[in-house]
Amino acid sequence: MINVKRAVRTAYYQLLNGNLSYSPPAGGGPFNCPVSESVEKLVDNYDAYVVMTNQDSQQQNTNNSWSSLERITLDITFKGTRVAKGVVDGIADQIFALLFTSPNQSTTLPIQAGCVIQNVVIETDGYIAYKPVNANYITRRVIVLAQLVTQ
Repeated sequence: MINVKRAVRTAYYQLLNGNLSYSPPAGGGPFNCPVSESVEKLVDNYDAYVVMTNQDSQQQNTNNSWSSLERITLDITFKGTRVAKGVVDGIADQIFALLFTSPNQSTTLPIQAGCVIQNVVIETDGYIAYKPVNANYITRRVIVLAQLVTQ
């Protein structure tokens, strides 16, 4: 049995990073929307980004295979002069278009050594908007995706 958490993060990174963009409400763009597992790499340098945050799993082992239901949280963040759900929605639309290309395809995530990632579903999807003191508005869309991973 192997630890599949890195494989899941790597698959999402390979699919999404370099393939997402955004246009701010004030105009301009499109600008690159980077993906990372570390917010420290992004928060000071980008107005929009996606962070792969929480991950958890539930074992689904059988007598024939090691499997788990793996969850990963994608936190889409935009910093601007006002709440901008349209910006984070646009980025989410791109993520969904990359992940779900047709109703009968279980996933487009790149193949990872030692495991098969399949049956990606959206578990939860919601917004968080706030304004820190003396700073721009922060608009976030937090999406939890679940997938079956078999070794």
